[in-house]
Amino acid sequence: DGETVVPGGADGTCRVWVVDNADLAAALSEDSPYIDSTNYAASTSATQQGGIAAAASDLGLGQTAPVARSEHGMTDADPSAVESRLRCVRILWGHDAAISALALSIKLDMLVSGAQNGLVLLHRLTKGELVRSLVHPDSDRAKPAGPVSILAIAEESGHVVIHSQSSDGPFLRVVTLNGMLLKQIMVEQRFLDMAVNYTGDMVVCGGEAGTLEVYSVHDLRHLKTKRFQRHERSEFAGAITKLRFAPDHQYLFIGTSVGATWVCTDPRIRLEMLDIAINRTFAGMI
Repeated sequence: DGETVVPGGADGTCRVWVVDNADLAAALSEDSPYIDSTNYAASTSATQQGGIAAAASDLGLGQTAPVARSEHGMTDADPSAVESRLRCVRILWGHDAAISALALSIKLDMLVSGAQNGLVLLHRLTKGELVRSLVHPDSDRAKPAGPVSILAIAEESGHVVIHSQSSDGPFLRVVTLNGMLLKQIMVEQRFLDMAVNYTGDMVVCGGEAGTLEVYSVHDLRHLKTKRFQRHERSEFAGAITKLRFAPDHQYLFIGTSVGATWVCTDPRIRLEMLDIAINRTFAGMI
């Protein structure tokens, strides 16, 4: 939304910051006098609540979090910073290892966080609640286990795609927002970024091998491999480091380790957008 920033820290916390929107910051923080209050959703299990309490009571974590907020701002904040354009409104607990990946969905009001120990948690953003764990490293169904590298949320389908690195190699895993494991596969390269298309049924992955790999979201079936060459020669085009869809999802922008940017388009999407535009035009004429 251009107004919410959520970084994850080595202390295991995720902090929700609001940029240049005092009204939004007030709305997100007005229901609790404590910026680091440990809120739980109704469905949060006692075990998970205990995990949060243990993390929150850890001395190292406690020292990093502001304690309380007065009517003018955080009590331990510098007075000159109260009217800052950047305000921390929530601190989300639950991890006992460094945060290594985050995925945010303003539309679903969800934040998914992954840690170095393989734990993946689902938080409700505006309420600051831990909803549930999506992947727990101690669970048998979470094998192989390893640090979480990348997370992607398919908003339309309600699935979360997880890329991790285990001792056996890199792998992909897809789970529902209810924590149900749908599919898990080993992959041939370590991915550096992922992006889900606008319908939520395909995930595009790019990584160290410099190829674009496309999978179906619900079962991780491999759909396509796209290789890039520089200047029409068989020259390595660099690792794919960043993937972003344009707001209208007609184009996919691909950043590489050699500084090149590639732009891909799907003709099917362009035809769908044209069809929508034509239908809107006729609806307007009627």
